[in-house]
Amino acid sequence: MSKFYYDGSSVNIFDDKDIIITDRLNIGVYSVEVDKSQNIYLKIVDDFKFPENFKIFGNLYTNSSKVLTSFKERTCNTGVLFSGKSGTGKSLCVKYIATKILEEENLPILLINRQIDSIKFGAFLKLLNTSCCVVIDEFEKLYSAAIEEDDDDKRPQTGFLSILDGVNKNNFKVLFLLTCNNSRMISRYLLNRPGRIYYHFKYKSLDSSIIKEFVNEKLINKEFAEDFRKIENLSCITFDILSALVEESNRFNISPFDAVKYLNINFDADRSINNAIIILEDLNTGNIWRVKKPYFDVLRDSFISFDEDELVTCKSSNKEDKSVDFRLDPITDLVSIEKNTYIFKIGGRFKMTVYFNNSEFNWEELL
Repeated sequence: MSKFYYDGSSVNIFDDKDIIITDRLNIGVYSVEVDKSQNIYLKIVDDFKFPENFKIFGNLYTNSSKVLTSFKERTCNTGVLFSGKSGTGKSLCVKYIATKILEEENLPILLINRQIDSIKFGAFLKLLNTSCCVVIDEFEKLYSAAIEEDDDDKRPQTGFLSILDGVNKNNFKVLFLLTCNNSRMISRYLLNRPGRIYYHFKYKSLDSSIIKEFVNEKLINKEFAEDFRKIENLSCITFDILSALVEESNRFNISPFDAVKYLNINFDADRSINNAIIILEDLNTGNIWRVKKPYFDVLRDSFISFDEDELVTCKSSNKEDKSVDFRLDPITDLVSIEKNTYIFKIGGRFKMTVYFNNSEFNWEELL
């Protein structure tokens, strides 16, 4: 038998087999949708699951435990922001937390994958009248803070301020899990405001300990472990990149430096060599120069030629010679990496030190 649902002047017809009426929202995962009339409704999601027997690397458990404990003990809304480049584990941590909220706290999960009017969504939450977890992936893209509006109230992120505010007059509370790739696109009214965003976890790059653990667990030919050690401190390394390098190494029994030649990976994509300090030392004469205009690719074959205009003398002997031409082999000539410092020994004569972070450079140690 059909059922007729009257909504104002609209009439909807349903088969009574399709209708289930409950006093509260069933526990589950839902995507937040908008119909043609801009009314918000929920759609059941079946594929939002944390992988079983999934090996966890890094501090996922630590961060997750903080969020879960705080949300459980706090009486107000809790906002959590996960910022950083793609592939560093932000979404994995969010999915893990959301899964725990679902399974252990028996609360529904709401996924926002499109821009939803914040005023209507706030009203929807009040109508929902139940504690829940709201997940917004790539928040800064769905709700841009850079929209060309002079009025702050018209900026998409501003509408979320009242929802995220910690003071909650309702008899329910919401855990907001937001991810973003660029925190500079987050409104100034959200950052440094723990009343709205309580936690801000920053994912800059994979920690060297995570890379070591991953390589030790996944790499078949441990002879290549030393080559992976050389890339531990590269800021561009993500789980996506690391997984691909290990996969290729295992499949073809090659080093990561051979794999990167044809994989869709550029180790230096986010390094600014123009801001680096390069110190060149002639081990035969003791001469030391600073390279004024460095240009080379740290982890690829490069021919480097420094003329007198490019070399600034830091220390010299009586037999100073600024004519320096050599070929750098980035694999065999690389001696060590410590944080953002690379040391190369070239042809048994030259030592080249590259400092990618100028703030860590100490001229007194050099001179």
